[in-house]
Amino acid sequence: MPLSKATLVTLVALIAGFAGIVVGIFAGGVGHLTPFGATAAAVGAAVAAFGIGLAVLAYLRP
Repeated sequence: MPLSKATLVTLVALIAGFAGIVVGIFAGGVGHLTPFGATAAAVGAAVAAFGIGLAVLAYLRP
């Protein structure tokens, strides 16, 4: 049974959020950023991952 579009978008959002958390932790620890800087890096990474994920979904599922 194929997954619905809503389920796929939710999965992309969850994966993007997880990627943002990982980038934030990495930026805070390795990059020696302030909490504000690490949060900004995390949000940027999450937004980018979500955008790329939606583009991939649009390509794979017309």
